[in-house]
Amino acid sequence: MAVARAWVASPFRELFERSKVALSQDNTQPPFQTTHYGKKTEREHYWPGPSWQESNILTYGYHSLATTIGTLGLGMSVIAFTLLVVIKQHESIAIAILSIFAIPIGILIFWLSGALPANRFVVFDRERQIVYFTQRMRNNIDSLTWIDSSYLIYDENHIYRPHSYCNTKVALVRPPHDLIKDGAPPSPKAHKLMDLDGKQFSLWNTTEAEAIYRYIVAFMKDSTTEGPAAEVARADHELCDKHYSGNWDLMRRVEGWRWYRLDPAKLPDQPNWVRHPDGRWERTGPGVKALRPWWDNLIKPRRIAKDQSTENLDT
Repeated sequence: MAVARAWVASPFRELFERSKVALSQDNTQPPFQTTHYGKKTEREHYWPGPSWQESNILTYGYHSLATTIGTLGLGMSVIAFTLLVVIKQHESIAIAILSIFAIPIGILIFWLSGALPANRFVVFDRERQIVYFTQRMRNNIDSLTWIDSSYLIYDENHIYRPHSYCNTKVALVRPPHDLIKDGAPPSPKAHKLMDLDGKQFSLWNTTEAEAIYRYIVAFMKDSTTEGPAAEVARADHELCDKHYSGNWDLMRRVEGWRWYRLDPAKLPDQPNWVRHPDGRWERTGPGVKALRPWWDNLIKPRRIAKDQSTENLDT
């Protein structure tokens, strides 16, 4: 439906509207023109980014609470370290001992927050030409057709240096917001967007972010035997044959651990968000449940047993 490229200018202006927005009503022809804040990398043209590609499915995901959990863990360590430094031993030995134990626990929580399996997804189905995305407050998954989907590629400034560029994000515009009619949502209305590259792993420069979008377009448009997506698929199958004896399910549970909770078999054939010719959105259904339990992958084997064939491995 549309894609917009927004270059950040004044942080104050971003509170009311996106500044310097270039809009294209054809989501296959992004209005990049020039690459702002770009640098020479191997990812200049096409890059899958932090995604999992399987057959005709391309998945981006993150854990909605990973940042919160990581902040709590880091905060615990900082507070415990501060208490350990400021108190004197004769004042409170108990607090000193507690702080010594709390510091490594907080660091462990912070580290684990980055390894949580995703519970929020944006999924591109090449065969059905449908885009799936998780609802904001629930784990149910909504969907719309690829031709009706809209995207915003936008820059962000540093929090502590508001006039200095930080990173670029790629986001799906959530219906019922309409990019053509309503414009690009400003910063306070970021809930109308869903970042494709995740929350805690999103510090891409503009070159990488634009390459992610190009890759998605190529994945949805190209055939299964040509293009950058086909090259990634061949490399993945070579990895599967070499290290997992051709057992793709086992490779999914090991290599695709972050995206494992999504069950592609439960994704619907028809979208539940429909855009009418006048631009009006209509939601025709409540969405579907397509997530496995968070413990599902823990109770299944994630490694190939030594001296054991994987042909009949329990999956």
